[in-house]
Amino acid sequence: MMVDQNQVCPVCGSSHVRIEQEDRLIFEPYGGQKAIKLQVCTCMDCGADGDFLNQNDTSILAAQNYLKANAVSQIVNYLNDTGYTSAAMERAFGLPSRTIAKWKRESDSCPSASAVALLRIVRTFPWLISVADAKFDHAIAQRIFITEAIKDLLKYRLTNSEQVSSGVITNSEGTLIYLDYLQDHQESKLGGNCNAQEIECGTWGNGRGML
Repeated sequence: MMVDQNQVCPVCGSSHVRIEQEDRLIFEPYGGQKAIKLQVCTCMDCGADGDFLNQNDTSILAAQNYLKANAVSQIVNYLNDTGYTSAAMERAFGLPSRTIAKWKRESDSCPSASAVALLRIVRTFPWLISVADAKFDHAIAQRIFITEAIKDLLKYRLTNSEQVSSGVITNSEGTLIYLDYLQDHQESKLGGNCNAQEIECGTWGNGRGML
């Protein structure tokens, strides 16, 4: 804590202002976190407090820009490592060539809000790249969504060599969601109507998992 006689209270005009530092943690999805220090000013005469120095907003914005740039780099590296090339992503989303490389290079400035938003969404749901690559065809998008949802529900990990398809069959007795793949795997089976509670596990020779 210190008292700055050169700082003037914007409320009463007193120069009897106390300045303290406050720790703040700034967080960015997929970009990590950064600790910063903010200045809290308090007038010892009238009791008014706040950012009399007008520095906190600048410090917060600088930290946010740094973390957003880091998030972009981390997201692109993750997607590249999991098999999605920057060129393929640019083609799928209709971005100009080398756009993603440019986003990664902008480490000294904040990437655009649209770039950060797009990459956050794609990092959360990477299968959206396949949806975009299919020109957002609604039927294809639904199949991709169902397939990915079933894979998550079954805790099933596929290799790159396996071909997967899915579908839904509905009748008066209930709804069947199925996942077809090439290799035999142990899967979970939920039989009967949609509200059935009995679950059993088994290995099916035809490579069909049912939920």
